[in-house]
Amino acid sequence: MLVIILPLLVIPIFLLGGTIGYIATTQAYRGIIDASKADLDHMASFTLDLLDGHHRQFEVYREDKKKTVRQEMKTLVDLAYTLINEQQHQYELGNISLEESQQSSRNSFKDVGIGSSGYLFALTSKGELTVHPTREGENIIDEQDKNGRFFIRELTERALNSEPGEVLYTIYPWRNEKLGDKHPRNKIVAFRYCPKWDWIVAAGGYLDETYDDPEFEKKALTTLSQQIKSKKVGKTGYVYCMSSDGVMTIHPDAEGQNLISEQDTTGHRFIAEMAEKKEGWIRYPWLNKGDKKARMKIVRYRYFQPWDWIIGCRQL
Repeated sequence: MLVIILPLLVIPIFLLGGTIGYIATTQAYRGIIDASKADLDHMASFTLDLLDGHHRQFEVYREDKKKTVRQEMKTLVDLAYTLINEQQHQYELGNISLEESQQSSRNSFKDVGIGSSGYLFALTSKGELTVHPTREGENIIDEQDKNGRFFIRELTERALNSEPGEVLYTIYPWRNEKLGDKHPRNKIVAFRYCPKWDWIVAAGGYLDETYDDPEFEKKALTTLSQQIKSKKVGKTGYVYCMSSDGVMTIHPDAEGQNLISEQDTTGHRFIAEMAEKKEGWIRYPWLNKGDKKARMKIVRYRYFQPWDWIIGCRQL
């Protein structure tokens, strides 16, 4: 009788114990995963805020510098205009000829430098360069940018329609082969119209020598990179950043590398998926050096639109 009854009692106990154990294990695993995901999500948000703060700080710095540069260029244009008026006055008094007064202005303009390669120049309303370090006498009225914009025509039209004494600004691409330019660079120009000579007096400098500050940005980015690399996710996890084409912009050991074709142990291109979706969660099996068996990685990734970067927070 015991042979019949005992199994009926014992088997349900084992089944119940096994079920409870499975449920407990599953819940514990889910608890660990949920906790890990919460940590990853928090770290991704923190890193996003860090990037945003850095971006805003640099933009404030850049705007302040932009105002300073514009004011300096305006001052130069106004001084050049004053010089022309003085030379015109000497001509009207009969002390010098018109040609001599204009030549004196040309010589004075050429002594002024802006940044590493910026300069004062002048052109007529028809587009002829009356003062220029390398292209004096050329007519540039038909100069166009890559989109077909006639930026010199636009400049001359605005000058002719300006208010007396008004200093205007424009940005356009410019390539000066004689000064060593291999590709067009964006140039900011402050200009003012002098009707007596039909000269548009202008001060021009390249953006990468005026508004932009590569050294400042490089130092700031190095500091940002160190801050991000110092953040750990669990014992072995870390935070990294990449451009949307897969280049690791900040990474513990793969910085500068393009990993868009990187595959997990199943052959899935997980970096390409992150680059395409830009925001979300991803899990994939990964075999670290020295490991005999692949382990599952989980990544929370967020998108930082101002730089077109993707932030990845990775944990085992």
